[in-house]
Amino acid sequence: MDRNQDVVYDAVRELIYTDGNYTDGVTTDIVAEHTQLQRTNTSALLNKLVRLGKLKKTKTRPVHYQLDEGTPNTDAFSTLVGANGSLKKAIQLAKAAVLYPSGNLNIQITAQTGSGTSAMVERIIQFAEANQMIDQKAPHVVVNCRNYAENIHSLDTVLFGPKGDYKGSCFEQARNGILFINHYEYLQASQQSEIIDLLDRKAGAFAPLAADDKTGAKTPFMIFSCSNQANQQLERKLPVTIKLPAVDERPLNEKLALINHFFVGEAKTSQRKIIVSTTVVKALLLADYFHNVKDIMAAVTIACAKAYVRVVNEPGRDINVYLDALKPVTQKALLKEKKNRPVLDALFEDSETMIFTPETAVVTRDEKKPGLDLYGDINKQYALLVDQGVGSKNIKHVINDHIKKLFERYNYNHRYDLTNSQEQLAKIVKPEIITTVKTWLDNCSKVLHCTFEPSVFYGLCLHINSLLTINITRQRMSSEQAKKLIDQYPAEYKESVKLAQILNDNLQLNLSPEETVLLMMFLIDSKHENGLAVLPTCAYQGFYLLGGTPGPFESVPVLAASCATR
Repeated sequence: MDRNQDVVYDAVRELIYTDGNYTDGVTTDIVAEHTQLQRTNTSALLNKLVRLGKLKKTKTRPVHYQLDEGTPNTDAFSTLVGANGSLKKAIQLAKAAVLYPSGNLNIQITAQTGSGTSAMVERIIQFAEANQMIDQKAPHVVVNCRNYAENIHSLDTVLFGPKGDYKGSCFEQARNGILFINHYEYLQASQQSEIIDLLDRKAGAFAPLAADDKTGAKTPFMIFSCSNQANQQLERKLPVTIKLPAVDERPLNEKLALINHFFVGEAKTSQRKIIVSTTVVKALLLADYFHNVKDIMAAVTIACAKAYVRVVNEPGRDINVYLDALKPVTQKALLKEKKNRPVLDALFEDSETMIFTPETAVVTRDEKKPGLDLYGDINKQYALLVDQGVGSKNIKHVINDHIKKLFERYNYNHRYDLTNSQEQLAKIVKPEIITTVKTWLDNCSKVLHCTFEPSVFYGLCLHINSLLTINITRQRMSSEQAKKLIDQYPAEYKESVKLAQILNDNLQLNLSPEETVLLMMFLIDSKHENGLAVLPTCAYQGFYLLGGTPGPFESVPVLAASCATR
């Protein structure tokens, strides 16, 4: 290709690869403006490139020119998780550095440990080769300064040559190719200064590395990486700086894609199907990772290894990963589930498990079929969590969110619409309870000057019904907790005492002061958007305090269910 043809072709590549506005192609006017060539000449050159098979053009008006998919100029970055999200800006900078008209621009990458620096560098090299900016046979030299941390001056020979004249140094070895100096923050100030002097030669370009160098070899395309806390002196000498986000700075959908990627890798390694509870995936998704992506990979690998032990002697059996395969600190991340509920619902919907197979990278989900058996559904979820080894401190949080989702799925609030009919509620709750609670709540509204949502009515009916049908053998709230709440909400407690007396007179239900406070909490919870921290704790006593061990639910969860429906 002649010079102007090269200029036009390079301009098309640069615009498409580095500017998100041109992903669908560029027009003649855009290329002409970018190259400062006459429009008629630009049009002729673009059409010549189409005939050569370098470009293709659309049938739209105006015509858009695109890179031909049959050429080797593929986008090596497209497989990176976050390529169109959190890494988009970083990728655009990397492409611009590689495609710079006068030659590759040296790059600095700053990132926390384990944030994917090596993966980014690998894609930069692939992109440079695919676009013929670097020959595929060119040398790739990597120097990891962290490996020399205990004796950093032993790197002098590698960096500057045995005699300090750059002969035999990494810079000389990488001529015409790529030099990647990783973790340069480990270098001493004197070593960094010498590299800066090298970069400063000839107004930022290299002079021959050695005095007798007459080979005409090109200086290497250099990539430096460091932690975010590194000395910034070198950064000022590098034209392009790319900052990679830490895992916690990336959206949850990207974090989920990373987790899925590592589970697929484990399925291929083990050559078995891996079935993972969504509870496990959520815990991994919400956990904090000091070493970022590396820690996610390690957590997934360890969990799969622990699960594999169960079936190691049973060839062909699937690997089932449960919550007990995760570290306790990762399990505790489920406490963040409520805060992230909208995003998690969008990511997982009704999926109970995620399935990873060795044959394909596609993740499939076993979706739960909605049913009408609320208590059977709760029992099933509880039994599953116990089987997975979830502790009592975590189980209440998981079940609490599960019950909320059940009430949404079963549409209980609409099904028991007080303004329409109480027939459906009467199928579960005794009619006298419904009448008692309705009368009492109407009076509370007048006394307390507030309006209660229908969910408070439903919850109280279900809760009182459970008190009549189950023998509670252990106290579900401490006296100290009860006293504190009574002092804090005297008006609500006074009304709750009235209800307790009515229940005693009409239904022979004798409630302790602590149980009366539980009635009061329905009123409190309805008046406070975030509810009270003690409410779920009390509500879940029935899950794991009956007889001192987790047992069948029977009717106990109705309190928790009622608390979840406001």
